[in-house]
Amino acid sequence: MVAEKPWGTQETLQSTAFVLLAILGTAPGQVTLHDELASILRARGNEWMTTAELAAEVNRRGRHWKATRNRITAAKVLGRVKLYARTFERVGDRVRLQSE
Repeated sequence: MVAEKPWGTQETLQSTAFVLLAILGTAPGQVTLHDELASILRARGNEWMTTAELAAEVNRRGRHWKATRNRITAAKVLGRVKLYARTFERVGDRVRLQSE
């Protein structure tokens, strides 16, 4: 029985289901928001960009998998940057990739 396994908690199974839905809901050629942000920053030489500039570029590219449902806003970019603090560096509303 699944519940008897150490990984069989409701929380673990639920978080796994969310990841699988995200993967399965992503069409070929489309990317997650944090991957698209990283791609934009790399293409610009990792120069500081504002969250508004990043949002505009994500919307222009149209590759983010939710782009057809919702326009990406500066607030959404800020939220994702905070979530991926190991990937992105932020000062106010300016963002770049973490230095290695």
